[in-house]
Amino acid sequence: MDDRYQLKLAAAGTDGLQITLAGSWETHHVLPETTRLEGWLEGHPGIQQISFDSTAITAWDSALLTFLVRVTALADKNAIRLDQSGLPDGVQRWYPVDCDWQQLS
Repeated sequence: MDDRYQLKLAAAGTDGLQITLAGSWETHHVLPETTRLEGWLEGHPGIQQISFDSTAITAWDSALLTFLVRVTALADKNAIRLDQSGLPDGVQRWYPVDCDWQQLS
């Protein structure tokens, strides 16, 4: 069975974006670039917050964190808040969204 990652972008209210993450977010899979997210944000001006639903993630490792660093840099660039409460507990413990990721890259 192929349990590769799945990524869904959907409006959340009038000024939000919900990113739904499902499947396996592990390094042995080729992970998505943020170009799809960038295009979504360009087509939906006025987004002020990005939230996550990760209830359907079956496995994750540093690949998920790498993807989130990219999402965070894009959010910072566009002055969009991130709500990480929908991410797995381990991610919330180890992934500080208030870090200046652009400065680290």
